[in-house]
Amino acid sequence: MPSPHDTIHHESEDPRPHNIVSVLARRPFSVIEAQLSAFLETLPKGMTAPPPGDFAAQLQWDSWQSHKQELEAELDEAIEAELAGSDLQFAFSGAPVVEHDIAAGFLGAFISKAQSLLNALAQATEQRATERGQLTTTLVEDYRLLVSGTFASSFGIKFRLHTASELGRLRVGHTGEVLDQFCGLLDAQLDSAELVKTLTSPRVKGRYYELVELVAKEDAKVTVRTKAKRSGVRLNAKQARDRVIWMDSLTESTSTLQLAGILTGGSIATNKFELQVGDEFFRGHISPEAKSQIKELKMGESVVAEVVETTFFTEEARIEGQATYFLKSIIKETSR
Repeated sequence: MPSPHDTIHHESEDPRPHNIVSVLARRPFSVIEAQLSAFLETLPKGMTAPPPGDFAAQLQWDSWQSHKQELEAELDEAIEAELAGSDLQFAFSGAPVVEHDIAAGFLGAFISKAQSLLNALAQATEQRATERGQLTTTLVEDYRLLVSGTFASSFGIKFRLHTASELGRLRVGHTGEVLDQFCGLLDAQLDSAELVKTLTSPRVKGRYYELVELVAKEDAKVTVRTKAKRSGVRLNAKQARDRVIWMDSLTESTSTLQLAGILTGGSIATNKFELQVGDEFFRGHISPEAKSQIKELKMGESVVAEVVETTFFTEEARIEGQATYFLKSIIKETSR
C-alpha cells in the first residue's frame, strides 16, 4: 500500500475546503477536471479496495475516496453552473487559441459549419425538407443557435436554442435527440459502426466532413457539452484527421428490397419503423410518403413494404452489422 505522502500532497495544493465552495469562489470546470484527473492518476492501478485487516491502508483508502468525492461534487456543481442558460457549449484549445483568445476566422467558420451540421441532423431526424430539399422555416427556427455567453476555459462559448415562448408556439421538434447526435459525431470514442448510423443522410455526411476537416486543418481541439452530456465529448486534430481519412475511404452500396412481413413497431413522431420478416427485423427511418401510408395501418398487421438497404464499406471491407434501412412505401397486404 503506498504511503499517504504519495498522494495526499494534492490536499495541500488547494487549501480551501472542497466540500464548501461558494458561488464567488467557484473554480472553473476545466481546472477542477484537470485536478481530478491528475489525482486519479496517482492512485494505485487496479486497486478497488484496501487489503483486508490493514487498518492503515483502510485509513489511506478512506482519505482517497473522500478527496475524490469532494472533487467530483465540486466538478458537478461547476458543470451545473456553467451549463445554466445554455443548451450547447464548445471549449476550444490548440493552435487557434492564444492564452484565452481565439482566432476569429476559425471561430466563425466553426460556428457556421456546426450550425449547418445541426440543421442537417434535424432534417434527417424530423424528415421535414421541402420538395426542393431546403430546410423548412420552423426547423431553422427550432435549431438556430444563439450565443448566450462565455465560460472559463482555454476559450469557452455557450449557445442556446429559442424557447417555446420566443417561438410563439409549442416546440414540437426533437432537439434533445438531435443534440445527442451532434455530440456523438464529435466524440472520438464513437466507433465506425455507430458513426455510419448517423451518416446515412448525404446532407449530414457532407456537413460533418466539413466540420471535422476544419478541426484537422486548424490543429484544434474541441470539447462539446450539453445538459445530457455534462462531462462532454472531445475531438482533437489528430482524431479529426483520422475521421477525414476514414470518410474518404467510406463507400456505400444501395439496393431496394420488396418485403412482406408484420409491422411490429415504429413512431410517426420520430419517423421510425420496425418490420418483422420471418425471424429478421428491419428498423430505420421513414420517407414522407411512407409516413402518410403508415398512419392508415395498425401494429401487428401484415404489410408489403419497399425498403432501401444501404451497406457501408471502408477500404473494401464491409462494416459488419451496419446495413441501414429506409422505408420508401408500405401498404396493407391483400389476401391472396
